[in-house]
Amino acid sequence: MNDPTAARTALVKEGRLTIEGIDGRFVHGIGRRLRLTAVDLRLTGGFETRDGVLVENGRIMADAALVSDGLRRIGRPDTAQSLPLAIRPLPLGDQNRMLITVGDGDGLNGAGFFAEAHLPPAVFAALKGDVLSGSAHRLSLTAATSLWLDESESGAAPGLPVTWHLAPGPDGQGSAPARGLIETIDWQPAEARPAPAQGQDAAEDEDEETTSEALARINWSLKQLLIVLAFLMLIIALK
Repeated sequence: MNDPTAARTALVKEGRLTIEGIDGRFVHGIGRRLRLTAVDLRLTGGFETRDGVLVENGRIMADAALVSDGLRRIGRPDTAQSLPLAIRPLPLGDQNRMLITVGDGDGLNGAGFFAEAHLPPAVFAALKGDVLSGSAHRLSLTAATSLWLDESESGAAPGLPVTWHLAPGPDGQGSAPARGLIETIDWQPAEARPAPAQGQDAAEDEDEETTSEALARINWSLKQLLIVLAFLMLIIALK
């Protein structure tokens, strides 16, 4: 039985990854893209010290999920589809690329998988503005990454789900983060509730009018009945 915590020797040869004690080989998903969707976008502020310098650590957090696919550590049976996503701005001057990192262990919550996207300042500012205004509710991105696929899945048709893998770390323990380039990113506001059709409004108004008319007729009939009863009682009293 394989010990998932044991250190393993990894070897990459001709683009194929083999790992001591693990059956099969792994390859990069050339032609396939990691696809993530994220909801509950929220702005998180803060500061941190980097190399003795205090810097702003503002970021956008979201709850992300892989579209159809799964994420796993090589040699581990657990597969995940959801993970926290942090979105940060790149340094000023870095305007022509969007980066992503996928990892586990030392992530945002101290354990489990995580993803971090780094966007050009202008793109981050646009997203931040829409988050603050409530115009960004759902985010989608596609990326080419260094994640691995089991070689048996590398030829799967584009519409079929696959399982992405994180390779072991340099010391044979833990997992090495995968990195990549974001090719597309877009976001949308929450879906508006559809307005009721005009015909439906008219029908509801007509129903209300019909009900009011029926109540008015009932009240009138009751009044007439009371008048007749009072007249009969008067005749009986006179006799």
